[in-house]
Amino acid sequence: MASKKREVWLDVFKGILVLVMITTHCFCIYGQAAPLNTAAKVYVDACFVIGFSGFIFAYGYTNALVYFKMDRKTVAKKYLINFLRLIAAFYILAVIHRVVAEGKGLFECLPKILIFADIPTYADIMLPYAFLTLFVLVFFEQIKWILQRDWAVWLTVFVSLCFCAVPAQLIKYNIPGIFLGTYNFASFPVFAYFSLFMLGAYAQKKNLGTNITVLLCCCAAGVPLLLDLFYYKKDFDHLRFPVPTVSFLAGSAALLYLIYIACRGRLSNMGKLTDILVRFGVDIPAMLIISTLLLYIIKYHIFNQPWAARYEKSPMVWNFITIFVLSVCQLWIYFKPIVMAKLKKSK
Repeated sequence: MASKKREVWLDVFKGILVLVMITTHCFCIYGQAAPLNTAAKVYVDACFVIGFSGFIFAYGYTNALVYFKMDRKTVAKKYLINFLRLIAAFYILAVIHRVVAEGKGLFECLPKILIFADIPTYADIMLPYAFLTLFVLVFFEQIKWILQRDWAVWLTVFVSLCFCAVPAQLIKYNIPGIFLGTYNFASFPVFAYFSLFMLGAYAQKKNLGTNITVLLCCCAAGVPLLLDLFYYKKDFDHLRFPVPTVSFLAGSAALLYLIYIACRGRLSNMGKLTDILVRFGVDIPAMLIISTLLLYIIKYHIFNQPWAARYEKSPMVWNFITIFVLSVCQLWIYFKPIVMAKLKKSK
């Protein structure tokens, strides 16, 4: 029963991150038409801090919970299927961006997308996820060995954070850029973000709950990011792209830990609200594909119509669009198993 409960709260945790991701994308696309107010900009920046970092942390926790209790041979097929699923999600998102948003022909853009020579916006998030999966499979037994030794975990985290110093301007090719960072696309370098994967796995190993010492350490870890933003006045985008700074990665700690505590506690026992959040968290690639497709259709096709153009800068309209996109995602997750069951039955 304990294991089942942990899985529920973990889906709630991922569901919150999906909500963060979708609402952030809505704000960003709205921001192309009208400037965001201060509150919206603060919300978007906070979401950027915790978004991808949170997904990688949760992925590490999930691996430790489900897979690291087995040997590599047993789980290899699952890892490879997950890798191919994430690559397929990248291809779909990349095609959506080039064809739906930019109006390019499918066969014009597809060859470069297939070989990762073209990595468009919003598709970029899938590749580090996919190649991290492959990386974990290759070094599966070594990661399990590290997790058995506290000193090895913290040494690995330190080495991973050292990759934040990679001179991304020297990385000219996309595949190395996925691992190290590059200016070619909005990169989330696997080697730097691996620190958060390890911390997620370590949290599962230690069965981390509410701990005041950990909370204080997380808050302290966020101080350098606040100094970078408000004292040194550094540009926010330069703190996270093309290679995240150590302060940016550490800055997610306090917010993520507070969400982590809330999900392990009350948020995993709130009836319908918990069910809604769980549905968002069970299929992250599908949520990203559906929300991106809907937003691009609305932005680049509906708002291009003369009758709709005047509504593009309306905050109220975009609030409605956000609710609409979230509702469609919920309907997809709710009806997908029902439809699949009927299709199986008909066969």
